[in-house]
Amino acid sequence: MELKWLEDFIAVAKRRHFAQAAADRYITQSAISRRIQALESWVGTSLLDRSHNPVQLTPAGEEYLLLAKDLVERTYQSRAMISQFSRIDKSGIAIGCLHTLTLNYLPELLVSLYGSVGRFSSQVIADVRSVEEYVTGLQNRSWDFFICYSHDSASMNLDPLIFPHIDIGKHVIQPYQAIDSEPVDLTRHSREPIDYLEYESTTYMTRVISHLLSRAPFRQRLNTLYRSSLAESLLSATRAGIGISWLPETVFKHSPEEEGVKVVDSDWNIDLRIHVYRLRENRRPLVMKIWDQLEILSADQARTSNLLMSAR
Repeated sequence: MELKWLEDFIAVAKRRHFAQAAADRYITQSAISRRIQALESWVGTSLLDRSHNPVQLTPAGEEYLLLAKDLVERTYQSRAMISQFSRIDKSGIAIGCLHTLTLNYLPELLVSLYGSVGRFSSQVIADVRSVEEYVTGLQNRSWDFFICYSHDSASMNLDPLIFPHIDIGKHVIQPYQAIDSEPVDLTRHSREPIDYLEYESTTYMTRVISHLLSRAPFRQRLNTLYRSSLAESLLSATRAGIGISWLPETVFKHSPEEEGVKVVDSDWNIDLRIHVYRLRENRRPLVMKIWDQLEILSADQARTSNLLMSAR
């Protein structure tokens, strides 16, 4: 039995809908269905009555849901307690962060905080498989902050009374192709197939880009040749000329041209906000000191943006 099976079961019990629960868990509907079937096989009985719409819990499922919630909560509580021993410094912080944001953005953010807060140790967790697991780790204090992208098409719907957040920046996702390749036509006039590099279905980027492509006149021409969960892997494949991909600016250490790629069409960009979350109950002195500085950073960015808008 795996912990993710229990979390999937809890998600379906909450939503009473497999597709919605799968979206919450950032996995496919078929994957969540297989996992719950595996859980039912492990416990030896049906937990869900699939003949109803919405899905209903069986009597065994009602009873097991209470046990599953308790087991998941206790597991994360124990991990949070033990994780204190793995921190570089007990007085430092731990940060859950989407992998793409750790490439260049997070180190630069930490350096800017050192200037106002002073140097502090930080442990970065970027290998968690789902956004929900990041949030759970935040709730159970396995880490102090969670830094992620935000977009209306993939809202996490976190309760601000429990998980306050600060808007600390913006990144642009653009479609790229190899710098020496023939220009790709994304207009509705072309019928040429487009070799496409996409993110794994469980990633945050998939939701955002799928929302963009749902209104794209060229979506039927996309021919997926390569799939990866890592933006830097898609960058390498794009540079090699395999196809086009949508990449966030943080993946580039230098300019896109220096990295061997060029923008396909700036009309198909996506603006993402960068949010940092904390658990409101987590009021450790260093956490609050950093939080105060992040609020100042956010206010400064807002003023600069307003000045630029006024200048236009």
